[in-house]
Formats: sequence, structure tokens, C-alpha cells
Amino acid sequence: CGENIFLATAPLSWQDAVLDWYNEAEVPGFIFGKGPAAPGDIGHYTQVVWYSSFQLGCAVNYCPEAIYKYVYVCHYCPAGNLNTRLSRPYNEGSPCRSCPNDCENDLCSESCPYRNLYANCDPMKTIYGCAPTGNGKIIRSYCPASCFCSDKIY
Repeated sequence: CGENIFLATAPLSWQDAVLDWYNEAEVPGFIFGKGPAAPGDIGHYTQVVWYSSFQLGCAVNYCPEAIYKYVYVCHYCPAGNLNTRLSRPYNEGSPCRSCPNDCENDLCSESCPYRNLYANCDPMKTIYGCAPTGNGKIIRSYCPASCFCSDKIY
């Protein structure tokens, strides 16, 4: 899973924490489709908006002895920030354009029942395919979401 951490000296709202991560997109040099000037510049932003992360858990912890007494943490699954998609953390277009039959509150809701075992499954599928024999058979076993859920969230 992916993770974002926000540190504060005083209690703040979750909106403050999430907006801090989201506002990384304003970093000079980031252009949708081209990416950031340096990959580390927008990692929190891309995780917040990542197209296939649909499980989210957040918590705040109070650490009275620390300089930053409030630690806000969110976990996102499946993890985002794959190097192959950093320039496009989501698909541009109207809400639910890619899932017209599975749309709730302007968000795609049809998730894939499979999980890829590797982060680079999409490029491996492009190279080797998903045929039931040869290299495709290997890709199907390690990258089932890429092979069987191209029209779903994974």
C-alpha cells in the first residue's frame, strides 16, 4: 500500500493535511501528461489522486514529547506512484467516462477481484501479452488484474 504522512505542531483538520498533499501539484515543473521536474516533488499529490487506489485508511497520533506533536497518516491500497504512470496519475475526461455502467457519485465503482503481484505488470502485459500459453501464461499468473480487468479499477 501507499502512504502519506503529515506532521504538525498543533492540531489541524484533515482538510488541512489532505490539501497540503494535494497542493504539491502546484509545484513548478509538473505538467499533466509530462510529469514533474523531479519525481519526488509530487509523490503525496499523485498518491491522493491515484486512479486505482480505492481502499483508504487514515489516523492521527498525538506525540506530546515530539516537536511535531501531531502525526497524520493515510494508507492507500493498492499503492499508486508507479513510475510508469507518474505523469498521468488518473485519466483525463468527464467523470465515469471509462465506466459508464459502474458509476457512483461521479466515481468509477467497479473494482477488479484480482490483484497484481508486481508493480510493473501493465508494461509486462504490453510486451508479453496474456495468452494462455508461453510467456503470457506466466503474466496471467503474476499479473491477473492487468490481464483480466482492463475495464475495471485495479
